[in-house]
Amino acid sequence: MDENLLAALAGRYALHDCPEWRSLLRLLDYTEGFAFVPLIVPDAPGAEVCRRALADHFVAEGKSLPSLPLSPVGKDELPLQPLLDFPVPADAGALWVTPDPDAWAADATRDPADPLRFEDLLWPRFAVHANQARDIIRHRLKVPLILVGTPKLVEHLRRQAPDLWSVRDTVIRPEPRDRDALHLPQIIQSELPLEIPGLPSATGDLAETLAEIARVEKKSPASPALPLLLKRAASQKMETFRWEDAEEHLTRALEWEETHHAHFTDRILTHGLFLHLFRRTARHERGIFHGERALEIARSEFPPGSPEISLHLNNLAALLQSTNRLAEAEPLMRDALKLDRATYGDDHPVVAVRLNNLAQLLRATNRLAEAEPLMRDALRISHAAHGRDHPQVAIDLNNLGSLLQDTGRLSEAELLVREALRIDRAVYGNDHPQVAIVLSNLASLLQATNRLAEAEPLMLDALRIDRAAYGEDHPDVAVRLNNLAQLLQETNRMAEAEPLMRDALRIDLQAYGDDHPAVARDFNNLAQLLKDTQRLGEAEPIMRNAVRILRQSLGPDHPNTLTAARNLEILLAEIATSSASKGATSPQ
Repeated sequence: MDENLLAALAGRYALHDCPEWRSLLRLLDYTEGFAFVPLIVPDAPGAEVCRRALADHFVAEGKSLPSLPLSPVGKDELPLQPLLDFPVPADAGALWVTPDPDAWAADATRDPADPLRFEDLLWPRFAVHANQARDIIRHRLKVPLILVGTPKLVEHLRRQAPDLWSVRDTVIRPEPRDRDALHLPQIIQSELPLEIPGLPSATGDLAETLAEIARVEKKSPASPALPLLLKRAASQKMETFRWEDAEEHLTRALEWEETHHAHFTDRILTHGLFLHLFRRTARHERGIFHGERALEIARSEFPPGSPEISLHLNNLAALLQSTNRLAEAEPLMRDALKLDRATYGDDHPVVAVRLNNLAQLLRATNRLAEAEPLMRDALRISHAAHGRDHPQVAIDLNNLGSLLQDTGRLSEAELLVREALRIDRAVYGNDHPQVAIVLSNLASLLQATNRLAEAEPLMLDALRIDRAAYGEDHPDVAVRLNNLAQLLQETNRMAEAEPLMRDALRIDLQAYGDDHPAVARDFNNLAQLLKDTQRLGEAEPIMRNAVRILRQSLGPDHPNTLTAARNLEILLAEIATSSASKGATSPQ
């Protein structure tokens, strides 16, 4: 198997950092007696990645992973016979039972409408006979049995082998994220979420990653593990806002991949990480370049209509939207929605996410009447797919509540946001950052209805949660500090508000540098407070900084830039009036 492809798949699956994969390892390490585990993978190459990862795990424990490839048997043959005849080694940690890889790969290229596909011939009779011979399998093999296939395997087992299924009601899907249940937290006025394919986990120790990079560079610089380690280090650096270091790691990874003609999935991932980095640091043009490059590669390598293409359409559209290039973003979002409807049908959770994203863009163009039915359709799909108490439903409720707030239907919006808060508290507990997001949104609604005494404790609670979750110097904490400061400013408690605003500015300067829109927001808020306390001379250079940053990062025609420019004009007019007044009353 091509080593570059294997390395790319290993990065995509992130096996050792996937919670379900860790669950599988615990199951195999600690199970007593027989365990039957259906392992769901997309295809034969994905199965090979999983097999190698699991084999490495067993080797470290002095065990082996014998593999038994299966093919359909004749009508009069017993499907279980190859399994019952297999000589299980004494050191076996588990038995890997998989469709014959060559036949499986050939099956993937056949007409999907063909009723006689390989897996359809293999699994039904096997499942029926396995159900009947459960005890023989258990006592003959005496090792955990991992049966590998696509979701069709589970369909056959649930329907035809309920007794066998009950031995271990576990399905492992070793992907780092489930496309059927995308949890994409959003907040009022938030950016659209990016979907980074196979984002290398940033968990673990950075020093260990850097040491491993040095070891691989010294002993095997041509190893495909090197760019994967560089991308992991970049992810870890981004989590601590060390943007320049992260960019250096990604640059080295991309140079390696282009020099060694790495598999296209490797290069797509690297461009996706660059896009994420440049969006976070407000270097939008560079981010758009990498978004366009990822989309170009996906369109050239994946089959037309692939959901992978819709993912990159979404990412590029989200970045264009953040730079106010809404006319360019909208057709990309509509194309992503069209592709996913064709792939999944009209009522799939992925389609609900696309509807929400398109609705957020329409909301940004003030086409609220067009956005609302899309959001309501997304909520309907999520209700049907997940039930009424699922986190994705809470996200949809929150988004719809934000839109209704825009249209002045505050009572209706409040009911939706309170329901979202109920769900998130039930799912995550009272002290989760997702709960802080909804608390902040509910406080914003209460503030809009002048219920400031009710809003303040919610904002304080959101700030407490994020400080506990992220520490004192995280940008999310800066957002909460700003929100609370503005509420205090509204209640004329300027002396309490000002240190909060200055602390938010300090945090964002530390995280992003001095040319980021978040810093411009902090400058604008602080300047407004100084203006309200008649310190106009102090406010002017701070407001000018806000306008400069926004013009540079978002462009002169972005709504945020225009708002800041108007604020500066008002401030300058007040300064001129104040100067004229002082001149008129000064002694002659």
